[in-house]
Amino acid sequence: AELREASRKATEQEADLNRILSEKKIQEAEGASLRADVMRLKEELTAERNALGEEASKKDLALREISLKVAALEGQLKAAEAANAASVVRLDKLRQEDQQRQAASAADTKVLQDELTQRTAELREAS
Repeated sequence: AELREASRKATEQEADLNRILSEKKIQEAEGASLRADVMRLKEELTAERNALGEEASKKDLALREISLKVAALEGQLKAAEAANAASVVRLDKLRQEDQQRQAASAADTKVLQDELTQRTAELREAS
């Protein structure tokens, strides 16, 4: 009976040891799986970080290009504004010259009309 009891206890201990060993193997497998998941997630994170870095670099480069284009356009705008201002000054000068010519022409016309009137009067008196 003691032998059977000892055999039963040994069998129970062996079953417990097998169960513990099984659980340990399961935990080790889960641990390996978790380590693999962590490594995969680290790799994905690194790849995503690299992609974001590349995207940020591209956006930064595009922003710099846009800034350069804006600066060039601002320069062109200032040049056009300066040319426009010069044109306005020239136009004002031409208007003044035209007004002076018109005034001189009107004065010449007045002198000629007065002269014509005077000669007409002289011709009437002579006839």
